[in-house]
Amino acid sequence: MSFSSYIRFWWHSTNQHGVHSPFVFDLVTKCFYDKTKYKAYEEFSKLPIKGFSKRDKAFLYRIFQYFSYQNIVIYEKNDDILSFYTALFTIHHQKREVDMLLIDQNQPISIADNIHKMHNDSLLLLCKPYQSKEKENFWKEIISDTTFSVTIDTYHFGLAFVRREQRKQHFVIRL
Repeated sequence: MSFSSYIRFWWHSTNQHGVHSPFVFDLVTKCFYDKTKYKAYEEFSKLPIKGFSKRDKAFLYRIFQYFSYQNIVIYEKNDDILSFYTALFTIHHQKREVDMLLIDQNQPISIADNIHKMHNDSLLLLCKPYQSKEKENFWKEIISDTTFSVTIDTYHFGLAFVRREQRKQHFVIRL
């Protein structure tokens, strides 16, 4: 994560007032900017995970609570981070459809293996998309992929939604 990439992000970013999509506006106001102090925040803030601030952990918790996805595929090699994710939700392994594809590893992967399993309203969540040049290029590929009609860049997380009823839009949102 370079200082220059953060400055570029900040320059182009907006808050809920710059969002004209009802789906994204609700997501930003009811999830991203939710000020509720959940009891789970304290538990997750105690987990010793490098690379995640308390704010990042709280954001992930709110995402999981907001969508309540059941079928989640996780790409991560770090056992500490995997235990954090499994503490956030119960994993239900089902081969047919994927509600959420969570990618939190340094080496970008090919999403072609799982993209056909994603359905309308599925989410691809990329953690730390500006961590390396490879990961940043991977994020740019996701943004340009026609499968994802809504992409949201929060700098620390990249969210890409399959929403066939919505035209392709990219949002840069400050948290």
